Amino acid sequence: MSRQQLDEVGLTDEEPVEAYVHYTISEHQRFLGSIERGVARGIIDAEAPSLVIRWHPNEEMAAGYLDALLDISDPDDWNCELSRSEDGLFTLTQRPTHRDWPGPLVIYLANYPTGRPHPFEIDIWYIAFGPDGALQPLPHYEVPGAPNNSKLGSGAKATKVTRAR
Repeated sequence: MSRQQLDEVGLTDEEPVEAYVHYTISEHQRFLGSIERGVARGIIDAEAPSLVIRWHPNEEMAAGYLDALLDISDPDDWNCELSRSEDGLFTLTQRPTHRDWPGPLVIYLANYPTGRPHPFEIDIWYIAFGPDGALQPLPHYEVPGAPNNSKLGSGAKATKVTRAR
């Protein structure tokens, strides 16, 4: 984004940037300057946080999840978004990269009822992509004895948006 572009929108106190990376799940979010959009299937910047994209069955569950994240986060550092698409309701948040992971991951998650008698019994569907885009197993996300029913394809896609001058 150039000095002229910043000035045109009244951002006279801001400095131009060469490039900026922002991750979003909103297809309708607008940005100043030139952008490049693509599906995030890996984050090669070792200093970047990992991303968690979570499906929610309804607005109440999504709001509860967002409230919990805010409860354990510093409000100044809180970075989460909520988006609805034809595939459902999703949140995107950043999380620290676990020391045992090969680098920042892009993790897609959904909790779903098992259909068993206990009302709070759920299974977890997830798929995680490592920095190089390879599938990454996450044993601590798996429920012992329950299969991970992950499949590639549907759901919200974390979109990498790059701002360039």
